[in-house]
Amino acid sequence: MTKTSQPTGFASIPEFFLLRHAREVARATPASTRDAVSRALRLSRQRHGAADALWAAGHPAEAIRLAAAALQAAVLAAQEAHGDVAIATASDEDDDEASSEAGDKPTEQPLDALLAARGLPSATAKRITEAHAEVAGASLPVLDSDIGPTHADLFRRALHARDLLDGALAPAAMTPGEIVWTRAIRWGATAAAVLAAIFALYLVLRVPQRATAQASAVLAGYPAENVADGDEATEWLLPNRTPGWIELTLDPVRDVGELRLLNSHNGHYNDRATRNYRIEVFSGGRVAKTLNGSFPAFSPNPEWQSVDVDVDDVDRIRIHVLTHHLAGGGLAEVEAD
Repeated sequence: MTKTSQPTGFASIPEFFLLRHAREVARATPASTRDAVSRALRLSRQRHGAADALWAAGHPAEAIRLAAAALQAAVLAAQEAHGDVAIATASDEDDDEASSEAGDKPTEQPLDALLAARGLPSATAKRITEAHAEVAGASLPVLDSDIGPTHADLFRRALHARDLLDGALAPAAMTPGEIVWTRAIRWGATAAAVLAAIFALYLVLRVPQRATAQASAVLAGYPAENVADGDEATEWLLPNRTPGWIELTLDPVRDVGELRLLNSHNGHYNDRATRNYRIEVFSGGRVAKTLNGSFPAFSPNPEWQSVDVDVDDVDRIRIHVLTHHLAGGGLAEVEAD
């Protein structure tokens, strides 16, 4: 007879992840017992799945009878785990025939004794024994028209008790290697879930960074917001041969290490771009730094230019277009990083 004591806290978090008791059970269970328990549990799970399918398909009478059979197969697996019975898997009738052929009907341990030997918490054991007694004493329906108001509850209680037994008996149906693999899967799945939760929390709590633009003047059809729309094909342009400025307001304020500028060229016309500029970086409403720069040559395919800023708590950035190439100045994009 194979018996192992279960530590307090059968469903404890440490046991779920470490599976120490499960390893002890797996190591102490003979291969023949393990195979018999595994076969009985697979039968129980098979009947559980069939019961669910029949219930969903609108055949409750057969579903309840299969739910009762699924619970009984789990109880037989508990007895098998303690070396008390041998279980066939064809059907309940086959079980009886296999037992009677040898001339000695297997002696069944009381269910409460089996559950105590598995070390289940008293509340869990009580749910299982009560459900088993209720199913054993119930007059199960034969026809769907026999279904009464209490049968739905009986169906749920039988399958819930079966699931509890399955969880308690699973280690006795697994090899030590399978226990190690199960532990690795649980750790991996938990780590993935924690990372996903952290990322989801970040997405919920992070403050979106926005930049709104305004300008001293614009050429019709080329508004200030074009420099902050993330689209390199759109541009802010100044009127002909006019100096001016464009200003970005950052919300929320943030530290800015560098400013990235993409010069304009005015689409297919290629006749407007900034030459010399001055940048004013505001922090706390005051100019914290002034920087001067230029785009020395006009290009129909402008490239990004980076300007070191290194200012904390920036709330505004104003770029003055001092001189221009060809017909006028402008910018395609401004990014504060």
